[in-house]
Amino acid sequence: MRGAATRGHIKVKDTRPDILESVLSKLEQAGAEIKLGDSWIELNMCGKRPPQFHYHRSISCISNRYASTIHRFKFVADGTGSITETVFENRFMHVHEMNRMGASIRVEGNTVIVEGVNH
Repeated sequence: MRGAATRGHIKVKDTRPDILESVLSKLEQAGAEIKLGDSWIELNMCGKRPPQFHYHRSISCISNRYASTIHRFKFVADGTGSITETVFENRFMHVHEMNRMGASIRVEGNTVIVEGVNH
């Protein structure tokens, strides 16, 4: 996510791509070029700003584990997106601080509406 958010090109070694399928799928939807090996992941955004995508949380372990990273990724994505939280009622406690750092986020019940900012 950090590589995509910074429009970068990274390779992560000593990881298991098989347990990150949901995250990698979202990154591909956001325009990332992804290559996988047995124990590595390479991501390249080719300098492009990712588009927004809507992410409605499910109760699977994989999506729960990486949700806060996805939130941060969306803050710099192009356009407007939303995240609906159905598991952790305090997941959006960080929104005020993110807005102070330049994000454009509003909370509506258990959903945040994210207007992506340039940086």
